[in-house]
Amino acid sequence: MGYEERLPNLRELIAASVSLEDIVYPISFTYEGLFVNILEIMKYPRPGSHGYLVVVQVGDKGVVSKPFTIDCQNVNDMVIKLREEVLKFKYLRRVLPKRELEKIVT
Repeated sequence: MGYEERLPNLRELIAASVSLEDIVYPISFTYEGLFVNILEIMKYPRPGSHGYLVVVQVGDKGVVSKPFTIDCQNVNDMVIKLREEVLKFKYLRRVLPKRELEKIVT
């Protein structure tokens, strides 16, 4: 069994977590066929509530993105925004040669 076969998927991660504060990071999992690394989760105050900055990397076997942040309010919001980022990465991987993709995301 390879490393990627032992990674949890996003559904398993969400099922085990009630809030972003429950996620012990760094954590790696698969989503839409890509590797996702959550490197850090930072809570910050917002007017009337709070928010989270989630530091994430997305990649596959050949290319891994630079760490970037997702600003979200809860786990569901993070999943929606993470899905958008994963779809962007998959689109770029499909339409660009590997060297061009590496220049853009790394």
